[in-house]
Amino acid sequence: MAMGTVYSTNSTSNEKYSPTTFSKYSMGNPNSTVDQTKIDFNFWKGMLKIIITPRKHTNDDTVAYDYPNQIAIHLTYSKAGILRKEIIEFMKPENKYKSRGVATPKGCIYICDGSELNCKNPCLVIKLIDSEGAVLSSIAYEFNTTYHFAIRNYDSDSKKYDLAIDEYATREIEELIMILGEFEKAASCAVASTVVDSMHYSVDRINNNLYAVAEKLGVDLGKKSSGGNYSSKSSFFNTSSGMNAVGGNAAAKTTAQYSSYEDLEFED
Repeated sequence: MAMGTVYSTNSTSNEKYSPTTFSKYSMGNPNSTVDQTKIDFNFWKGMLKIIITPRKHTNDDTVAYDYPNQIAIHLTYSKAGILRKEIIEFMKPENKYKSRGVATPKGCIYICDGSELNCKNPCLVIKLIDSEGAVLSSIAYEFNTTYHFAIRNYDSDSKKYDLAIDEYATREIEELIMILGEFEKAASCAVASTVVDSMHYSVDRINNNLYAVAEKLGVDLGKKSSGGNYSSKSSFFNTSSGMNAVGGNAAAKTTAQYSSYEDLEFED
């Protein structure tokens, strides 16, 4: 089911159901030469929200982040798919662009080679831009190219091993590509439909037990549905009239819809 919807069995209710689902993926680079920031992801109102938060300057080694000054951008599944493709193309050796990304009504997000920030590593940049094209705020995340590694040739006696770092220098970018791709695919709700379909059998068992108990207690729960099991007799091709027919169930009406950019409230 889509996020950012009005969910209610009461058609007169205006209660908005807008859960936020937080991703477990988070990236941080305390050694960044650009901005000491971190990236988080969550899913809200049918969109992917990418947030870059600056680190607070403290007098000790305590790690704390300045959440009130974080900058975020929202992507639809289409924008996420485009950004994913742009990042993949950016990572190819034949890429000739210094930066590649997508624009939204609130700004833009792009990956760059770091040259505009005097940085040697790729960076992810979010810029919030007004209707006149002026930059209202901007923040960058320098991808950490030395955090992820593998160990090889571990020797228990000498306690020595080889480190493989260079092969995983782009691990954070690969995770970003994966998140964008998973969100784009998830928007089809194909997986959700199979979950709902599978739950039908569990709910049916519960209903059967409920009706059995109710019958013994003499409680009238109304006419028991025969269920929605498929029967070949209902097939269009088994019509007894032998005539052409136009039929089928009308598409169910629902208030569950993905939000558009215009529906969002950007208060953060």
